[in-house]
Amino acid sequence: MLLIHLGRATKKEIIKNKLMETKVLCKQVSQKILEKDILKYLKIVSKPKCICKKCGRVAKKAKYLCKGEKIKTVKEDAK
Repeated sequence: MLLIHLGRATKKEIIKNKLMETKVLCKQVSQKILEKDILKYLKIVSKPKCICKKCGRVAKKAKYLCKGEKIKTVKEDAK
């Protein structure tokens, strides 16, 4: 979510937003995303399709996880 001031985002806000999109949840949680932007966190973790095989977190996309893998694949491998 970009913060817009008079229709334009500042360079700092654009850089922060890009960093938040590329970091895995572990780093985002350690940098207090839950306090800073809980709505973004909830968007990432709602309706999860992937699970981290390292820390157990879940997310919509594997790119948000340390060792993300699709839940469907993990279930099939566990059988």
